[in-house]
Amino acid sequence: MRRMVMASSAIMLFGFLIVFGAIGWRLSQSEEVSQSAAISPEAAVHLKDIDPSRIISASLDGDRVLLVVDSGSGSDPGAVLVVLDVETGTVLRTLPLGQAAGD
Repeated sequence: MRRMVMASSAIMLFGFLIVFGAIGWRLSQSEEVSQSAAISPEAAVHLKDIDPSRIISASLDGDRVLLVVDSGSGSDPGAVLVVLDVETGTVLRTLPLGQAAGD
């Protein structure tokens, strides 16, 4: 019985070490990612036309970001796809989404 308790304790201690090691590794990796994905202050000038409260979703693909922005008002519902360059923050393309046929 004593051996089983010792083995169980050793396995639990090993599990804790692995979990805390993984947490430490992820924390050290996230700093590198956040520094590389930071948008320069010059890019903020180009992004001022987009209201952050109207962003529905965002997707990152290499050096581009795709934003789905709610552009509609009460009488004109709709959304716009905005493609941004990550490095400069400039708008590369804007694509309006049409309404569904049943709407």
